[in-house]
Amino acid sequence: MVQLRSILRKRRNLVVGCVITLLVMTDFLAAWYTVSYTTEDKAATVETTPYSILEVRHSSTDTLLIRSDDGVRVFTSEFSKYDLDANAVGMCIADTTDAVAIGTEDGVIRYYQPGEMSSHFSVDFDGSATPIGIAESFTTRGSIPDQLVLVMNNATDTSVVVLSVIGDGSVSWRRSLGTGVVATAWSEGSNFATALDNNSVFLFRWTSNVMRRVYHLAEPVREIALSNSGNYLAVLSGHDPTNLTVFETGSIDPILEMDLPGNCTDLKLQKEIDSIFVRSGESVLDISDGQLSTAVSRPDLNSYTASTMVEGLFVSTEQGIFAYKTDRDSPIWEARVGNICTDLVTDLAGAIVVGYDSGHLVFIDNTDIVLGSKTGWFAVGLAVILEPVALITALNWKKIRSPKKGTLYVLVAGAFVGIAVSAVFMSESSADLLGGTVAYLAFIGIVGAISTLIAWNSAAGIGTVALGVGAGLVASVLLVLVFQFGLWYSGYLFQSTDPVFKSLINGLFDGIKTGLVGGIVGYVIQRLYK
Repeated sequence: MVQLRSILRKRRNLVVGCVITLLVMTDFLAAWYTVSYTTEDKAATVETTPYSILEVRHSSTDTLLIRSDDGVRVFTSEFSKYDLDANAVGMCIADTTDAVAIGTEDGVIRYYQPGEMSSHFSVDFDGSATPIGIAESFTTRGSIPDQLVLVMNNATDTSVVVLSVIGDGSVSWRRSLGTGVVATAWSEGSNFATALDNNSVFLFRWTSNVMRRVYHLAEPVREIALSNSGNYLAVLSGHDPTNLTVFETGSIDPILEMDLPGNCTDLKLQKEIDSIFVRSGESVLDISDGQLSTAVSRPDLNSYTASTMVEGLFVSTEQGIFAYKTDRDSPIWEARVGNICTDLVTDLAGAIVVGYDSGHLVFIDNTDIVLGSKTGWFAVGLAVILEPVALITALNWKKIRSPKKGTLYVLVAGAFVGIAVSAVFMSESSADLLGGTVAYLAFIGIVGAISTLIAWNSAAGIGTVALGVGAGLVASVLLVLVFQFGLWYSGYLFQSTDPVFKSLINGLFDGIKTGLVGGIVGYVIQRLYK
């Protein structure tokens, strides 16, 4: 044992270096495990509804359009119900302006200006009419509703009808399809598509009644989807196996054809066609770069959804709602609300996730960055904070156990002078980022005490001031991390990473100033003691 201690003393720098390297590697592995495998518990807001929800639409402004068994409601900060004369059979909401169109079973289409609860106009069709989408134009004043696109069906014809919103419901153009419509798709570009019961898909621009393309499939078409830009069209056709066909809308030749297992449903496109998702039984399949893989497989799967612009998908199960990234098996977050969501919707960026069933609405804010569980990061952060403290304590144990006479007075003097100076030159932004004035004064007091003590203990003459500045810099960085860690764990500030970087920058400046003051105070006390 004595020999081992002798070796360790002789190789002290090497041993310290090895210990630091081991601690850094351990912290890195712990952080990697937290990011790759742990799951964050997500807060969810659950609303119980007295009506049965049939359909929910979501705009990019986080406005919800809800169709239920007793009518249609819009939700922004509160629920408002539209006054309808008949049961609603279809609806749509403009993505940017929140204009609304509702079709009722009596064949009437009602259009509502953004933010209005009374219809701007209504058109009565002889048969049924189902809105597909509301086209928006971009002007110097921003986006404005332009055209309302719908499918009209009566005893003699099925047609695409485009109504001018600006022209109070006048017909801009009409195109007969000649047969029944089985599915429709809408893009935020200028394209929309209708799938017909004769195995064909018609592609239109809302600006013209001239069809852009006609696509013919070998099997009956079941579902279609357009990418957000309208540059790609995906089609599901046939049964067991299901055929997936993808077209670039500038051509009639497919760029991808693939047989998928089982009777696939719920076709969704993400980031144009970087990922194409379908559901097959208890699994969500992902087709990327022409390769088929399983994105999620759960025996309790209810439904799923995916944003069109951001990677990942959201899954509803009997246990709750889960968010997945396509590059990891375990979910990145979970909201265990129970088996109350049979369907999910989200916006283009996946910022808000809404789950619903016949009597519940579940809201989840997905705007914050989730990189593993909060508990995992708590353990990593605590280790990063305690490890240097423990290492410094171990290396200076003899001095800590038997401090020099006057150490306590030096610490108090350094803290007092640091707080006094900071009270005069206090930065409000620094105080806010650290949790308030009291927290900021405590931060400055600790930095002042440490820098004063280091300078006082040194024997470098006037160079002790420089040591005080260096001690202030190191102490300020560690303390900023400690304060930010405490604020994060308490639920404050961490809506983004900006507060952390701003606190570190401000902390460095405060550390230099306070370290300079502490170094001077330590040098003065040192000279007075002599």
